[in-house]
Amino acid sequence: MPNRSRIDTEWSREIVSRANTTLEILKKSLNPSEEIIDHINKLDLFFGIFPDKTISEGWDYIIIKGQALMSVIANSTVSQEVRWSAVTLTCVEEAVALQQTFGEPSELPERLN
Repeated sequence: MPNRSRIDTEWSREIVSRANTTLEILKKSLNPSEEIIDHINKLDLFFGIFPDKTISEGWDYIIIKGQALMSVIANSTVSQEVRWSAVTLTCVEEAVALQQTFGEPSELPERLN
């Protein structure tokens, strides 16, 4: 489910910027469904952001792909290069559907093991 914690300003700007970039890529694509699948599959970590008027930022996010990687990052003192992005979605249900399709909570990308 979504993260209900406060989102810091720098992180907020970066995730929204990446989501907007992904949205522009999808708008230019002849096949947006295939494009988003290819995009997510190329990344280690992928977030979905969606409107949420119950929090001050006006939006929230969910990890669509890379939950296990986030756990490693949170518990690590070593910096790692992670390929990540985000996409703007219309609602939390859309984010959860993508998470159910692309999520792999017990697997890490092999290059990060």
